[in-house]
This record gives sequence, structure tokens and C-alpha cells, in this order.
Amino acid sequence: MKRVGFVLLLVLVPLALAWATVSEDLARKVVERLDALSGFEARYLAQATSGRKIEIVVYYAKPDRMRLDLVTLGAVMVFDGKRYTYYDKERAKAVVMEANEALTQLAAIHRAMATIPWVGAGSVEARVPNVIYPRLVLELTPDNLNLSVEMVTRPNRHSWVRALADSTNPAQRGDNVEFTRDDQGRRIATTVSLVNGLLKSIVITDGEDQLGAVRLQKVELKKPKDSIFQYALPADTQVRSQHDDPTLLQQLLVTTFRSSLDYVLAAAKKKWTGLAETDKQALRRAVRQCFDQIFAVSRETALKQLQQSITSEPFAGRVRQAYHNADARRRFATDHRDLAGAALDQAWREQVVAESESAILLEVLQTIDQEIAAPIRQQVLDRTAGMDADARKQLSLSVVEPILQAFREMVGPTIRQSLLSLITG
Repeated sequence: MKRVGFVLLLVLVPLALAWATVSEDLARKVVERLDALSGFEARYLAQATSGRKIEIVVYYAKPDRMRLDLVTLGAVMVFDGKRYTYYDKERAKAVVMEANEALTQLAAIHRAMATIPWVGAGSVEARVPNVIYPRLVLELTPDNLNLSVEMVTRPNRHSWVRALADSTNPAQRGDNVEFTRDDQGRRIATTVSLVNGLLKSIVITDGEDQLGAVRLQKVELKKPKDSIFQYALPADTQVRSQHDDPTLLQQLLVTTFRSSLDYVLAAAKKKWTGLAETDKQALRRAVRQCFDQIFAVSRETALKQLQQSITSEPFAGRVRQAYHNADARRRFATDHRDLAGAALDQAWREQVVAESESAILLEVLQTIDQEIAAPIRQQVLDRTAGMDADARKQLSLSVVEPILQAFREMVGPTIRQSLLSLITG
């Protein structure tokens, strides 16, 4: 286990599981056990191969309050039913998200994804309910310990419930269910209690060597005191919210999109090769609609920063130098002997703007690809293993291309206008 990764935002995830297989039936039983609890306090210990230990404490009060303490690291995540707070004691920084203010945006993402006709009714919910519930994500991979509090539309859909429902080799052993999977050639074994529904352990091994583990140390099956969830930030804390940092909401919406995308990919894996082109285009339209909305959240900030970059040195100087390059202009005039005077001036200006615009777009799209599109591209590949290679490539492009198109069309006019102002100003 190399590092600890935190998703510091809540996310509204439509988890409508249809119980059918043995794995799903066992997952249903786990949810039933969790539903019966009024609350719990669970203490976990994560240990890396380096010997570093991380103590994790989870508090839950039915139906919609959860607190996650990373004791060793001095970090706290709290959802009290209305507000999500992440506090990093070491850095004296916090992230605060008001859940109700984000519901309208979240609902729009779900509605867009629900327009894909071949996914299946109920797989992606179009309506966001008034009540949302916390979901604990506690996942261990060869590289990461992933911890987050997410918001879902049904109670007690924690990460191990989904992992169990998706497993191919569950085995009931006494009061527990165990299942394994391979990741990067390593074996990940998970154990879940069928008595209370809680995660008991996740252990990663490579042959005989243990690479990492998370184990339940102690659990109290009772509702914690209300004061546990009434968390007050210290006065000197630097706080970010969706009001002063729109990218927080943007990150939330991307995570929500990816959660909904999982259901789309599960259907696509079975149906894609048999779909008509019009049905495949429905996926492109839905993705484009989602990312038009996602990028619009921080549109003003993004365009302002882009404009400042274009009109600042050294880039602004290079554009002016290119425009006033006499040798390049003479060569251009030679290649366009049909133009003269004002028409030649305009054509040369358009040429410089077009070449500069292409260079800027290439750079900014590479950034968007790295930060947003690449993880989604990898998600498509991970969820569609075993598909026909050509169909898998087409599916990946149908998801990723609309993302880049949405950003390109948002920033294109600003780039062009900023370049024209540089040259003519």
C-alpha cells in the first residue's frame, strides 16, 4: 500500500441494485443486517508494508449521519444530514459542502444519464430524492487506501456491499462471507459479517507476502451521541466552500457522473455491439449534456484564468512577434497572390490567430484530458474488460470525445477573442 487517497467531496450516487445472483443475494442480506442497526462505532486499523499504521474510526447514526476520523492523520469527515465537512488538522484547512444547494445540479446529471434508452429503467435514477444517506467507502488496492463519505439515494450501500454484489466467488463461512479478486497480479481478500453487515477485513497478498491490510478492531452496535456529529471547526481554519471555489462543485459533479457511468458501462458491455447507431449516439448526447453543465459551473473562473494566460508574457509576446514577422508575412503573401491590401491583412491576421488558437487548445485540452478524461477513459477500460476490442474502443471514444468537445467549445470563443485583442489592440 503506497499511499492513502481521500475523496474529499460527498457524491450523490443512484444505487439501485437488483438482487439476482448468489453474490447479489448475499449483498442483500448484508444490507438487511445494516438496516437493522440504529448506529455503530467501528474502529479499523490499516497497516502498510512499511509498517505504518493508520487508525480509522467510523461513527454512524441511522438514517443519515456519519463521521469518519483518521486518527493517525488528524483528519475528520462528517456528514450531518445537511452539510459535509472535511477537516485536515495538520494543514488547518477544511472543505465544506452544503448538500441541499448541490441537489439541483446533481439532479440534472442523473436526468441526462437517464435519457440513454438502452441502459434499463431504474439503473440511473432521474429524480433526486429529498432525503440522502451516507455511504462509507473503505477500499484497499495495491496502491491506495481509499476513504470517503459519499451520499446515496438508498441507505447502507457501503463500498463492500457493491464489491460483494459484483464478486464472482463469494463463500459463506459461518457468520461471514468471503470473496477475492485479483488486482495487478495481487490477491485481495475481503470478509464481511453476516451478523451485523460490517466490513471485517481486506487483505492484499502477493504470494506469501502481505502487502497491506485493513481489519476491524472493535465495534459497538449502538447509536452514537448527537454531539459526535456536531463538529465545530477551529477558528483559525482556512475553509473552502462551493461559493468561493466553484471547482469543488465541479469535482462533485464529475464524481456523480462517473458513478452513473458505471451502470451505463455494465449495460454497454452486454449490448453495445447490437445497438443501432442512433442508440449509440444517445450516449454521446448524454455525456455532452452532463459536461456542458459540469464545465459551466466554473466557466467564469476558467475563462478568466485562460484570458489572463493568453494576454500575459511570455505567450503574448510570442503571438505579437509572430504577427509582426516580416519574413513570414512575405511568404504568406507569396502563397496568396490573389489577396492584397485589407483582404491580405485580414487573412494574415486570421492565419496567426488560427495557428495560435490551435496551440493553446492543444495545451488546455491535454490538461483536461489528464485531469478529467483520462480517469474516465480508464474507468471505461476497467469496466468493459472482455469486450470485443473494436467495440470497446468505439465505446471509449463515445464517452471521452464529448467531454473534450464540451470544453473546447466553451473556451474556443474566448481564446479567439483574446488573440484578436492582442494583435489589434
